[in-house]
Amino acid sequence: MFRITKSIWRTLVGATALMCCLTSCKKDAGNDDGGDPNAPVVISSYAPEKPMWGQEVIINGSGFSSNLSEVEVYFPGNNAYINPGYLEMMRVITAEVIEASPTRLKVKMPYITSLSSFGNIMIPSSLHNGYGKIAVKIGDKPLYTFPVQESEYIYFRAAPFINGAGIEPYGYGGVYVKPGRKVRFSGKGFGLTTTEGTLTINGRQAVIDSVWYNVVVSGEGCWNMIATFPAEAGSKVSGNVDHTYTYTRFGASVTRTVPGIALPDLVVTGNTLLGNYTTGMSVTDFTITGMSLYANQIRISNGASVVATVPITGASVSATSVSSFIPLSILLPLGAATYSVVLYDSDLNQGFGTLGSITISP
Repeated sequence: MFRITKSIWRTLVGATALMCCLTSCKKDAGNDDGGDPNAPVVISSYAPEKPMWGQEVIINGSGFSSNLSEVEVYFPGNNAYINPGYLEMMRVITAEVIEASPTRLKVKMPYITSLSSFGNIMIPSSLHNGYGKIAVKIGDKPLYTFPVQESEYIYFRAAPFINGAGIEPYGYGGVYVKPGRKVRFSGKGFGLTTTEGTLTINGRQAVIDSVWYNVVVSGEGCWNMIATFPAEAGSKVSGNVDHTYTYTRFGASVTRTVPGIALPDLVVTGNTLLGNYTTGMSVTDFTITGMSLYANQIRISNGASVVATVPITGASVSATSVSSFIPLSILLPLGAATYSVVLYDSDLNQGFGTLGSITISP
């Protein structure tokens, strides 16, 4: 009796172990793809509501898979129809799947910088107007699109992007821009309003004058932006310099550097320079008028050397009128002579032409 019971016990133990093994194996096999292969795909929510290009998006639901190779997630692009009422083409961009489980997906919103970023998938007519929605495909299961209303298409925000040749003077050719001129940018993600983003040029805040855009059915499309190059962004160096443009919006930014002209042309249109000086004559300030009077010195020369250097008051990139006081008494010991008066910038070590001459009489 004891032997029979023991034998039965062993048989039961073995059978139990086998069943546990089979159950475990079956459970493990079910976990190979992370969920029930018969469960339908359902999206219950996603966040953020308006994802930006390059941003991670969390999709919650059921019927997903832990097997990354089985998971396909699409975001909507521009749309085209093929045989309406039977099949329609959903023009999409494919997201990068970062993490996956039966109830949760983490994907990365792709960058849409050109039409080549789009692909196509076919959706049945029962999902008419399915474009503009997130679509999920899990293995051999039917494609699923998030059932939002037509007026509630997922709206994605374009990350700032400047086209390769997307910076040019407004109304001018080439890429050379002087301070105070209008600059036009072409690209994406420049915002819906002029205050939505910020623009700096060479680290200086620039005024955004206008933005305009095309909104594709499911989000932000192509932009242009016009801004004013700040006068303070000019650098006092000879020749061309690099201009660095940085646009920032919603925490994302784009920076592009292009060659530009260092400073606007300095133009003198008139001055009140005293032409003759006689001993005892009263000497007053003299004024220069023109455009971009950023030279900061008046230099008086006898032809062989600089006799005197006098500072200019008010010199700047945007100045239109500056003044200087010339103490001609310093020239008197030299006797009768004629001196040239030159406009000069000590930062550039560059002269900007002779303003005139002063003749000294005893």
